Parts: sequence; structure tokens; C-alpha cells
Amino acid sequence: MILIQSCPAETGWNELFRLIMAIRLFFSNTIETLTRSLADEITRHRDPFNPPAIMVPNPYMRKWIQMKLAELHGISMNINFHVLNDGLKIMMDQCNPQAEKPSILEQKDIQLLLYHALASIDPVSSPARPLAEYLYTRDHTRKVDYDHRLFQLASRLSRYFMEYELYREEMVRSWLEGRLTLDMDMESAQQHLYHALFRKNGYRDSIKKN
Repeated sequence: MILIQSCPAETGWNELFRLIMAIRLFFSNTIETLTRSLADEITRHRDPFNPPAIMVPNPYMRKWIQMKLAELHGISMNINFHVLNDGLKIMMDQCNPQAEKPSILEQKDIQLLLYHALASIDPVSSPARPLAEYLYTRDHTRKVDYDHRLFQLASRLSRYFMEYELYREEMVRSWLEGRLTLDMDMESAQQHLYHALFRKNGYRDSIKKN
């Protein structure tokens, strides 16, 4: 869990980095000890018009912390809880002086982009041959359950792409540089789709234009 404080919109990125560098870390091998430290920090935060924000990994942790804070203080209120991704986005937006804020692609967004990319695959000449074979017959016509397969494939690949961003950074970097890490047909097919989505003027950039 992370306790964050908001900063004025005019603060700018330099101030944001200064705030990040000034973060104090509390270490413990028990979550109860960390919660007591969190409760002490909240007690010192006395501005009712600027409530503390707490980033948690999941809603279950939020509920547990709320119960523990109420147990320690007799009440738990005027606290903003955010899951990690949402909390980081809010903090960056608050410290970004630009009128247009950056947006974060979620899995549902990537799934929609993949759906359009997969629907544009040429069954004859596409580099994504293993995926084309899953969607089309040998005479290059759509399979009977094409729509179902297309939706299912976009859903599964969107999960994979999200996981690659988190756990396979080197592979993603290689893909963007035009290199494969395993030199397999399926990897080549996924690299082709990844490029279609995230290269300059790709499907992702088309969102901004529209």
C-alpha cells in the first residue's frame, strides 16, 4: 500500500519527480505494523479539504485497511482509495500542467484494437500466418465460426500483450526493434500484430486522430 498526496496542477513534472524522490518507505514483515505506520501518517494529515489518497493492490486490501484504521482510530473516513494503476494515473494527471492528459490503454482497449487488426489480416499473404490459419480455411474463406474465433483470439492476445508489457520487457523491446527472441512462427505473428497496434501511425495512434 502507498500513501500519496496530491499536488497542484501547476506544479509540473520537475516537482513531481522531486516529490517521488522524497517518498519515505516503511519496511516490515507484517502488514499490521505497516498499517499502524499508515494510521500515524493519516493522523498527521489534517487537511479535510485535501484527503489522503492510498493506493492498494486490490479492493480486498482496501476493505481490510479500512477496518484496521477504524479499529485503531474509531473511525475511517475522508480517505481516497485507488488501485495502483488508477492511483498513479491520478497522481500524474494532477502534476501535469498540460491541458491534454495522457491516457492509459486498458485490456478492453487493446482487445478492440486487436479485433480490428485481426479482421484486416490477409489470409493469403499476411505475416501472421498461424493466426490466419486459425481464422480461415485452406481455400482462404472465413471459417463458419469466424466471428467467435475473432473475438476469442482478440481477447486472449490482449491478455498476452498486457502480460508481455509487465513481464517480458526485453521481448517487447526486441519486437519494436524488428527482432525476434524465439524465431518461431507464432512469435512472428504476434510481433506483426504488436507492430500494427503500437508502431507510429498504427491502430493506437488512430484513436487520437478519431
